[in-house]
Amino acid sequence: SLLIVYCTFAAIVTSLGVINTILTADTSYLAPSDEIGSLFGILGAVESGSGMLGPLIGGSLTYISPVQAPLMAVVGLYVLVFVLVGYGYERFVLPKSEQDTGPIKASTTTTKSVSLELGTDKKIE
Repeated sequence: SLLIVYCTFAAIVTSLGVINTILTADTSYLAPSDEIGSLFGILGAVESGSGMLGPLIGGSLTYISPVQAPLMAVVGLYVLVFVLVGYGYERFVLPKSEQDTGPIKASTTTTKSVSLELGTDKKIE
């Protein structure tokens, strides 16, 4: 049914936004602070290249099956990314983030109030 295809594509697009945001934020833990710019440059280049190649490959897959082939290719790629992130996140990203920031601990903060007294004998020009 066409309704099922549209609902599936809507779920895929929504997950893409969520996953892309999470991966971009966590990517900063993969490189030292002086190489983050290079890492995000490569990430941007890969995203741009994917934006150019994706429609070409998807259009070519429509010759095989107009609806099912592109949908199955996208779902297959998402499963692959899910497996790679699920396997690699705890192994590569999480240990580096704990090294940099340490384990999350509850902390208490204190505030100090500072008062500023203005004298009336000074002239402001």
